[in-house]
Amino acid sequence: MKAIILAAGKGERLRPLTETIPKPMIKIMDKPVLEYLILLLKHHGVTEIGINTSYLPEKIKEYFGDGSKWGVKIRYSFEPELIGTSGALNNFKDFLTESCFLIYGDTVTDLDLTKFMQYHKEKGGIATTALRKKPVTMKPASLVFLNKDNKVEKLVERPSEEVFHELCKEYYFSNSGIYVLEPKILDYIPEGFSDFMKNVFPSSMEKGESIFGFVMDKNSYSVYREVGKIEKYELAKNELESGKAKLSFLNEEKKDNHSNRAIFLDRDGVINTHLYETDGKIMSPANLEQLKLMDHVKEGISEMRKLGFKIIVITNQPGVAFGYINPEKLKEIHNYLKKELGIDEIYTCPHHPRFTGPCNCKKPKTGLIDQAVKDFNINLQQSYMVGDSLSDIQTGKNAGVKKTILVGIDRLDVRNIMHQKNIFPDIILPNLVEIAHKIKELESN
Repeated sequence: MKAIILAAGKGERLRPLTETIPKPMIKIMDKPVLEYLILLLKHHGVTEIGINTSYLPEKIKEYFGDGSKWGVKIRYSFEPELIGTSGALNNFKDFLTESCFLIYGDTVTDLDLTKFMQYHKEKGGIATTALRKKPVTMKPASLVFLNKDNKVEKLVERPSEEVFHELCKEYYFSNSGIYVLEPKILDYIPEGFSDFMKNVFPSSMEKGESIFGFVMDKNSYSVYREVGKIEKYELAKNELESGKAKLSFLNEEKKDNHSNRAIFLDRDGVINTHLYETDGKIMSPANLEQLKLMDHVKEGISEMRKLGFKIIVITNQPGVAFGYINPEKLKEIHNYLKKELGIDEIYTCPHHPRFTGPCNCKKPKTGLIDQAVKDFNINLQQSYMVGDSLSDIQTGKNAGVKKTILVGIDRLDVRNIMHQKNIFPDIILPNLVEIAHKIKELESN
């Protein structure tokens, strides 16, 4: 997964702290604020991060480098003059190729980004903004109005006192500066300066695009502080350094975390149907037109996600090696599956021994799972492998997952093959819905 952190501000309201360092480099508990955002993103499976810079950019680059120390890849942009919260994305057009978090760099929070991304994908809008519900006694910086489906209907930036009291009676929703964006948002970002709340979101809504609000509650975060002013920074610093407030992900990183469990799924025969040529040869879909989802897949994956698992697909696609499958068409298929089904990532082995020689990623070897473990910090002993072949089952066993599950009907001929190959799944079930229910049962014991 990817994220962009906006870190270009001068931090004028934080002077004298920002006379020699950029705003995101101010420290709390001996770490820059920006470091907490990177740790939060990594905790939720983000491995590629873009950071925009302008004021004293070398201070950020010297500290974070390429990001390898934190297990992520960082790329930077530089703005000679500030071009706004959305204008900054014009320097990341080739980076924003999938659903992507965007976070303002003066934020300290432990918002559950996994839950946030899942919500965004379920809603299917061009963007989702995380919102805070505030009483009318607090002065608002922005107002966001939602319909019953949490779709954004109206945006008001910097409302006057008169407008505020006219529109809001008991509470209001305010923008938090944390979004999930789809690549299509780039179509609505002009060259030069622009702002999401003032320009891009309103213009995209006028063109019929859907933007949704994710209302932050006690189940999705414990800490949220914007530290762009001295008084707000001092408040956050005192709360965290005194122990009054705690960033949950810092403690969870020290122990096995349920958010880092995964259900590994094979693709063909588990998520989508195989293709059968006239001679009976089994093939994979080579384009979106040939892709047909299996029954109960969407419901099954949705139930799995509710259990708190990462959903990761690992698939052998040797058709790439012998020219049957175009890599760009394969990418289109996988982008569709990730968006449509809420899959966290898809790892592919494109090799075939006859054409490309041996590799360590072709199942039943564990190279694809090994990469997922590295990218998402997966606890394999608390994870599951689901496939429609004994090769998938052997992959799961080689990797050391908790249980291996074969999709299909428990048949005598298949049992005979299991005995011949000495490969036995732990469980056999006909579809992903029943598998999700079985995993729920196993996890509750």
